[in-house]
Amino acid sequence: MSAHVAPAAATRTRLRPLLGAGALVGVALAAANGLNAAYQLVLAHLLDPGEYSLLASLLTAVFVLTVPAVALQASVARRVAQRLAAGNEAGAGAALTGTLAGLARLVAASLVVAGIAAWPTVRLLHVERPLALVGALAALVAAVAVPVAWGGLQGARRFADLALSQVGYGVLRLALGCGLALLGAGVAALMFGVAAAAAVTLVAALVPLRGILRGAAGREHGIVTLGNLDAAAALSLFTALTSVDLLVARASFRPALAGAYAAASIGSRLLLLIPTAVVTVFFPRVAALGAGAAARVHLRAAVAAAGVLGGLAAAVLLLASAPLLRLGFGHDYVRAQDWLGPLAFAQALFGIVNVVVFHLLSLDRRGVSLLLAPAFAVQLALFAALHARPAELVGVQLGVAAGLAVAALVFERVRG
Repeated sequence: MSAHVAPAAATRTRLRPLLGAGALVGVALAAANGLNAAYQLVLAHLLDPGEYSLLASLLTAVFVLTVPAVALQASVARRVAQRLAAGNEAGAGAALTGTLAGLARLVAASLVVAGIAAWPTVRLLHVERPLALVGALAALVAAVAVPVAWGGLQGARRFADLALSQVGYGVLRLALGCGLALLGAGVAALMFGVAAAAAVTLVAALVPLRGILRGAAGREHGIVTLGNLDAAAALSLFTALTSVDLLVARASFRPALAGAYAAASIGSRLLLLIPTAVVTVFFPRVAALGAGAAARVHLRAAVAAAGVLGGLAAAVLLLASAPLLRLGFGHDYVRAQDWLGPLAFAQALFGIVNVVVFHLLSLDRRGVSLLLAPAFAVQLALFAALHARPAELVGVQLGVAAGLAVAALVFERVRG
């Protein structure tokens, strides 16, 4: 009997340091998101509405296009963690340098295609601010490489360096944005500022990894693999599942009502910081362990942490929705108080899905996108039928999140 109890107890003991690392990463993620929000709010005051609208649109486009890069972060974190656990530091370095080299080749090829298509596109669409688009392209090129470096830090379990890098990125982008805007710079210069912040962050994030980079040996496969494509599709689908209600509200409601719903939707998505912090610290540990009983213990702990903390946070948003909306968005958005709490519980359920998805990615399981694609199709069908009132959108989010959380846990039992 003791032979079975001792390994479980040892596994629980090894989980304790992860809780502290998770708290550190969680605080850093909250700070980074706070800095991102400050960037938006400050520039909304410093720019005229037309300029800010263009800036916000370009930043959103850059964000959406960098979501697949998180799949590369997961891939790098998994391979670095596995090879360091096996004592293969040279192989860990090769995983990182190989991914960066492959990404550079892909970006170079994409720039050639974009350059060929740029001039006729600008003429056809009558684009009046081509320099702003060039700045956005520069920001995208710099930003897609940052998650790869963060994957290296994550896989090496350098969580303090990872936290510092994420917060530093937010500080640098805010400082450059405010400085340029105060000097009277336009949107193009601001986008080049974002590119500069990303480039500095990339270099700074690689500094703590210089040891494994110097010892890199061996050749890596290309980054366009079935596993990476599946992970990119899965993460893109998850982003859509948790945020498409905002677009449905924009298309279905009057501007004032859509704005109030947007406040509730954006506020509720802050709860996704909790599972993000959890999976950041659990991912490399599970990748090093591989499939088995110990990995499943980590999954249960991660699901419990995300579920309990997410539920508690959702309860706070439910009970204090009016003052929180007034404080965060202003008096005009208090009408969203009936939607904030339920949407927060939906995001808490999506958080469990997030944990399961990253658990499967840490074990290099294929077909994760097959779990999310049908859920997204059902969600779109429900939104097509139910979009007359905000309460209907809330109901769809709650129903889809609950059903997908159950499906994800079943899917993990079958594929994990």
